[in-house]
Amino acid sequence: MNLNIFTEIKSGDYGVDTVLGIFICLFTIIVVAIVVIYMVKNIPELLILKRELKTAEHVSALPDALTVKGEIVSIRSEQVTRWNIKYTATIVYMVGQRSFYSDLTFLNRGSLRAGEKLDILCDSADPANSAAADGSQITALRKLVFRQVRALILFPIICLGFYIIFLGYLSGRIEPD
Repeated sequence: MNLNIFTEIKSGDYGVDTVLGIFICLFTIIVVAIVVIYMVKNIPELLILKRELKTAEHVSALPDALTVKGEIVSIRSEQVTRWNIKYTATIVYMVGQRSFYSDLTFLNRGSLRAGEKLDILCDSADPANSAAADGSQITALRKLVFRQVRALILFPIICLGFYIIFLGYLSGRIEPD
């Protein structure tokens, strides 16, 4: 196949190689676009989860963390895999005379209900930073971050593998069964 496809197009000499070259260029652009869109869509979610994990680990490690009762105001659920459901609970808790709202992430906690009371750890210096006292939030966030990182690494590798196999079929080097 001639690598200078556009010279053949300008001359009006359209052969099978030219059409195949154009198809490969378009296919390459589509594969790269799919990978870039996937990355752009999922990296912000990963950063949010990592920030929440960092805050939860920091608050849980504090020796002077305050333990307060928090009430679940609302719950949002999202199916992340066939078996795992991510629950984001908006919790209100009081420190002194001020109330604070915080979003805590849990995994597979279908027993959470609006109005339920939870033990919350919060930073005594900055009560806006909070974490679930039982550690289930940290476990859930670690699993979700691991899943996101694994997906962000594997998706481009799998796309590249299918791309190379497809090009092999087109070049005739790999014969289909």
